[in-house]
Amino acid sequence: MKIIDCDSHFIMNGIYKHVPSELQSKLPKYIFTEENRLDKINYDVDPVINTDGEGPNTLHCTLPGMSYAPARLEDLVKMKVDIQLIAPQERAMRYNYSVEKELGIAMAHSYNIEIKKIIDANPDKFFAAALIPLQDFDAGIEELKWAIANGFKTIYVDYLYYDYDKKLGVAWSTVDRIKEIFKICEENNVVIFIHFFMHHKIKYEITELAKIITNNATMDFIELFFYDLLTSDILDCFPKLQFVVTEGAQRVVGKILKNLNNAYTSSCDLFKGNKHFISYFKENIFFTIDIEMKESFDILMKYIGSKRLLFSTDYPHVDPSGLNKWNDTNDLLNSGLLQEDLENIAFRNAEKLFQLS
Repeated sequence: MKIIDCDSHFIMNGIYKHVPSELQSKLPKYIFTEENRLDKINYDVDPVINTDGEGPNTLHCTLPGMSYAPARLEDLVKMKVDIQLIAPQERAMRYNYSVEKELGIAMAHSYNIEIKKIIDANPDKFFAAALIPLQDFDAGIEELKWAIANGFKTIYVDYLYYDYDKKLGVAWSTVDRIKEIFKICEENNVVIFIHFFMHHKIKYEITELAKIITNNATMDFIELFFYDLLTSDILDCFPKLQFVVTEGAQRVVGKILKNLNNAYTSSCDLFKGNKHFISYFKENIFFTIDIEMKESFDILMKYIGSKRLLFSTDYPHVDPSGLNKWNDTNDLLNSGLLQEDLENIAFRNAEKLFQLS
């Protein structure tokens, strides 16, 4: 059976060689081993604003395939994966909307140029998510148009938008020009790939509606993303827009569904959308799965269904999502799923969503 892995990460030597010379001193400096593994990161000025004081790191990745395509191709065989979506190795890259505008624009475009070379050399094995520098919406729109013209099927963004003036992560519906990006994506069938905050912790602003939905309980940024998206008018304005949410979303989806249901039952007037929130889940949102996390996977199957789930390994990470990467394919094939559900998750959903077939 064909297997399409919809969440993996990559960083290449020379990733920022297209960044102008006057900005090079602000970039991380990568040191690779003879085996082409990223071994160490040095920097003169950390370009990212963060709250935890952490410098860039490789996020517990020791595999040469993190940064060397031939080694990755060998690992695909070991994982029994046929095609893989490549996303940025975000901690190592130090890319985020909190990077100053000129640097962020240059970093994003340089990455997109270099990752396209990997894809062009292996078109039957890889496809990639493009970075869009939303520090500057005019530049971001130009980069989005460039990505579309160069065959990218998806763009890679955070669960929240980083407001550079407030120095806070904020809900997408509060951002004035974000609908310009959404409009272009919908018109061109570009998928919005939502991932964990790229490489650092930031403070974030919780909307009043999210506080009501959770009864002022503690929430993380993944929850805030869902409460905002599913109670705003975004998906009514762009009914064909598609989102993919990754990793941590699976672990908290039960909590999110429970809170949304309680709030909707108590007062559906809180929700600006024209449909029941579960309809948006089933029409606009895909989840990548961690097949070994059975409890949360069962919740996704029960409430969302196999037509909205995507296989993933989180290669090359050894965090909770990526730890099982060598066994994920076997675990999926041995899961006891009905054949239709199995094929949906393994490859059919990805083929249709990313226009691969």
